[in-house]
Amino acid sequence: MAWGPWSSVSEGSTKPGGVVTAVTAGAGRIALFLADPHGGVFTASGSPTAGWGPWSSVSQGSTVPGGMVTSVAAGAGRIALFLADPGGGVFTASGSPTAGWGPWSSVSQGSTVPGGMVTAVAAGAGRIALFLADPHGGVYTALGFGESFRPGKKAPLHILGIQHKNPDPPGDPNWAASHDRTFPALPSVTVRNFDPEKEWQQVLAPDDEYDQILVGASGWMIHPRTAEADVPFTHPFGFDWEFDLALDDPQYTFLLTPGNANSVDDYEDLINRAKKLDIPVPKSALLGVEWDAKLVPQSFRDEVNEG
Repeated sequence: MAWGPWSSVSEGSTKPGGVVTAVTAGAGRIALFLADPHGGVFTASGSPTAGWGPWSSVSQGSTVPGGMVTSVAAGAGRIALFLADPGGGVFTASGSPTAGWGPWSSVSQGSTVPGGMVTAVAAGAGRIALFLADPHGGVYTALGFGESFRPGKKAPLHILGIQHKNPDPPGDPNWAASHDRTFPALPSVTVRNFDPEKEWQQVLAPDDEYDQILVGASGWMIHPRTAEADVPFTHPFGFDWEFDLALDDPQYTFLLTPGNANSVDDYEDLINRAKKLDIPVPKSALLGVEWDAKLVPQSFRDEVNEG
C-alpha cells in the first residue's frame, strides 16, 4: 500500500514523540486527542480528505505534557475520554466534537502514576472496560457505561435548601488557632480542655466523648474519595471515605477555619474542581468531611457524584 505525503493537522503540537489518539466520530469524520507541550488536553476533528478543524480544549483537562488521552466510542454519537492527571488520578470526560464536552470527573477514585496509561475497550451492551497499573504495579480494571462513570455536574441550588440552626461558635474568634501546637501534644504543653489521648476532640463539648451537640451544613461535594492511609487503631471500619464541601449558605461559613483554606497539598486542585463546575467557594475554603468507609454503604458511595 502506498501512502500519501504527511501534512499538518491544523498546526497542532505536543511534546516530541507525544501520543495522539483517534476515534471515528460519525459521518466520515475522525476525532483526534492529544496533550499539548504544557499538558493541556486538546481535540480536533475532520478527515484526511475534507481537512481538519481547529484544535480546542477538552473542558480544560490536563495531564503530563504529551501524555496519553484514551478515547473510545460510547454510543449515541458520544466519545468517552480517559486519562491520568498530573497527580496520577484517573479521570473521564465525555461528549462529541459537535455537542461539546462535559466536565472531567474521577473514575471511582482510581489512580496510577502521573500521566500513566489507561486503556479502554468496548465491552458490549454499552459498557466500557478500563485497565491500568496502579502506583505499586498492580493491574486493575473498572467496568461501567459511558454515563455511569458519572462526569461531575453542579446540583441545582434549590435542592440545597436545608436550613439547620447551629449552636453558637466558641466566643474566642481564634478558637481554631493551633498556636504552633501539633498532635499529639507534649506533656509540657498546657491547653485548656485539651486531651492528648484523643485523636479528635469536639470544639463545642471538649470534655464529651459522644456527639450530643449536632452541627449541620449543606453544600456541594468536591472530590469524593477513599483515603490511601489512616491510623488503624482509630479506624476499625476501614480507611476514611472523605470529600470536601463547598458551603452553600453564609450561615455555615463559621465552620471554616484558616486551615480549611490550605490544609492539603492538592488544595488548589480542589478549588479548580469547584470552579470547573461553576460552584462558589466562600472564603476560598472547603470544609473537610470524613467517615470510616465501611460505615457508609458501598451502594451509596457508588452513586455519589462530584457536585
